[in-house]
Amino acid sequence: MHFLESKRIRLLEHASAGRKLYHALKLCEKNKNLADESGLAITSDQVKPLWLEFERRILSLAQASYDFAWLRADGMRTHLLKMVEES
Repeated sequence: MHFLESKRIRLLEHASAGRKLYHALKLCEKNKNLADESGLAITSDQVKPLWLEFERRILSLAQASYDFAWLRADGMRTHLLKMVEES
């Protein structure tokens, strides 16, 4: 957190560890020379592969969440249509 504050990155007080990691890693990805002072215990050579893997996993989670939301919406649609038909 100290690293992010020193770089003037503002996060909500209740920001998750994942959100903090995202911002720290994003900073390092843009400026690999910051890896040593980031507190992430990574070298500048590790930044790009870690960033790509982090991005891939976040995208996968977002896609799964999106797909799940549409499945739930479809379930609600079925339930709501039954309610309308019964009325």
